[in-house]
Amino acid sequence: MAQGLFTPYSTVSGFTSIFPSWVPDLEKERIAAYQVYEEIYWNHPETFKLVVRGTENRPIYIPSGRVIVETMNRFYGKGIGLTVDPALGTAPEQEAARAAFLALFAREKWRTKFATSKRYSLIRGDMVFHVVADPAKPQGARISLHTVDPASYFPVYSDTNLNRIVKVHLVDQYTDLQNRSMISRQTYERLDSGLIQSSTTTMLQEEFAKGPEGKVDAISVPPFTLPPSITAIPVYHVKNFEEPGNPYGSSEMRGLEVLMAAINQSVSDEDIALALEGLGMYTTEGGGPIDDEGNEADWILGPGRVIENARDFKRVPGIGSVQPYTDHVGMIYDFMKQASGTPDIAIGRVDVQVAESGVALDLSMGPIMAKADEKEEIAGDVLNQMYYDLKAWLGAFEGIQLPNVLVYPTFGQRLPVNRKQEVDLAVSMVMSDPPIMSSATARERLAEKGIQFSADEFTRIVQEKQALAAATAPADPQGERMDQESGAPADASV
Repeated sequence: MAQGLFTPYSTVSGFTSIFPSWVPDLEKERIAAYQVYEEIYWNHPETFKLVVRGTENRPIYIPSGRVIVETMNRFYGKGIGLTVDPALGTAPEQEAARAAFLALFAREKWRTKFATSKRYSLIRGDMVFHVVADPAKPQGARISLHTVDPASYFPVYSDTNLNRIVKVHLVDQYTDLQNRSMISRQTYERLDSGLIQSSTTTMLQEEFAKGPEGKVDAISVPPFTLPPSITAIPVYHVKNFEEPGNPYGSSEMRGLEVLMAAINQSVSDEDIALALEGLGMYTTEGGGPIDDEGNEADWILGPGRVIENARDFKRVPGIGSVQPYTDHVGMIYDFMKQASGTPDIAIGRVDVQVAESGVALDLSMGPIMAKADEKEEIAGDVLNQMYYDLKAWLGAFEGIQLPNVLVYPTFGQRLPVNRKQEVDLAVSMVMSDPPIMSSATARERLAEKGIQFSADEFTRIVQEKQALAAATAPADPQGERMDQESGAPADASV
């Protein structure tokens, strides 16, 4: 029978000792978990609180959490870009959309912001983006894309539809001139008219922790509505993975915390065992050393030192092998990798035969590729909405009207291309009898794999063949004899 309330943060609750006091009770566990998972990623020594057995030495902390996160980060959301739907709009409209989005993304360093947020979404479980605009800025620089700490994101859902967000709070903590702990809260609200309203208020942290009942201290930005063409709250939340009924995502390290702690404890114990085996543990029937003043002193052991007046002083035999420790750590580590879908080849431990065998590679990389596919579907759904909404922002603030086009995000190729294998396959299909593939199709396929061809590649090939044939054509002895008999020069033309 299940005991207590199970949440996405239950597995990390044993490592959480301090809960934030400035947020409502329902949000305290989530905000605290963000910090703990970030500490696990950065291998913070105080997180796991290992028991140091029999020594005062510092324990060893293996960055296993970082291995899990960085491996997934390598394959998920790689090379984010954009594409314009070729079936919608005219060619000039499509080119205008491409130019507008590329300029916006380059100015706002979108690729860098997404890559950074993506890594931290794997650590914490969520990433949030915020679109804003400043009409006072020069044209072409009015729209900005911001990343938001998910600990600052507080959505409010409809009372009748728990899947519909009607309001979003973005909060910042600060200390005012009176040394009070304050909250600045920007609120986006969807009005009954369909317009999006924004306002910013300040309040004491303890008032914000009360939720809707908290009292506002001051209104720093009075309510105003966004342009009518903007019909969506410009805050976009991407979960690390979907869980039914959960409004937030979960860390990639969720459920693995105990295994990570066990790995750290086992490695620390092994390190202690090795130290004791090298330095040794000793026993004597006599008392401890006495200094010149007759006080008991510490034992000083080391190469070249002599132990005097110690009765029956002898070394206690230690362990004969640390292999059991090594096997135990390896077993736990393997379980952790299997549970997280992280194969050795994804980490970088590559067997050449597996890497060059397409079937073996697909089987080995299947688990992590499937997880990356799922995450890109989740991120793609949210970013599709954001890209769509950006058209309205470009129209309202930059005067760039793009009603007939559709721009959507794309992600790059995850695995490196085995070009030799691709070329060999294309050549065999072209040269088969009968041919399975045309040369033109082969060039198109290889171009998709990153091999560049000239636009007039076929013409060049024909010209080279003709030139080669002319240069290597055998001489015509009958023609040369006829020229000699007629007295015509050898290079005469008709």
